[in-house]
Amino acid sequence: TCPTKILENDSEKVTTVCCPAKLSNNLEHSATSEEKAEKEAHINYLVTLFHALKASGVQSESFLAAFKRTDLPVPQMHGTHQTPGHQPKQLLSAHKSSLEECRQSVASLRQLHKHFKQKISEDLKYCQENTVKLLNTYKANASRCFDANISSVRADRTSLDRTLLELHDSKASLAEQLHDLECVIEQTGNDVLQHRCRITLPYVQTLDSRLDSISRAVGSTC
Repeated sequence: TCPTKILENDSEKVTTVCCPAKLSNNLEHSATSEEKAEKEAHINYLVTLFHALKASGVQSESFLAAFKRTDLPVPQMHGTHQTPGHQPKQLLSAHKSSLEECRQSVASLRQLHKHFKQKISEDLKYCQENTVKLLNTYKANASRCFDANISSVRADRTSLDRTLLELHDSKASLAEQLHDLECVIEQTGNDVLQHRCRITLPYVQTLDSRLDSISRAVGSTC
């Protein structure tokens, strides 16, 4: 009996009955050169098609799966020795590492934010305390200066009010005296016209002119 050899691939199992060595050699010699040329041409076509599709973005794993379902030899290309799940595992590991770095960065940012927040709170408290202290000092100094200035201003105002009152009294008295003088000059003029006085009329007119000048001067001054 001939031993039985089982060939396995990804899609199916094929059982082949092993024949004697002589029969196998006869089958190998029976393959014609035309069949070999046809297989080589078919392989070249598939390789060309593979490169074209790979350049368009098709993954090489799809071609490997197609080659395994045929009797053609599987080409050894760069990266075909990896297991189907190797590349996703690498991507997952890379993403996991990136996620861990992001977590560490977030933790560092939180610590930095906490530090800055505490620092700002301390600086704000310090500024508030200094502001209150400076404000109290300013109020104390301003109060003393304000009291001294107010006392001086009040004294000056009292003196000024008293002077103004005296000036108003003097103005009233002067206005009254000027009015009396005007009446006297007017009466003197009447006496001159009636020849009851030796004073001449030009002299009376001169007195009246001077009185008018004095009245205007007093009015503009007071």
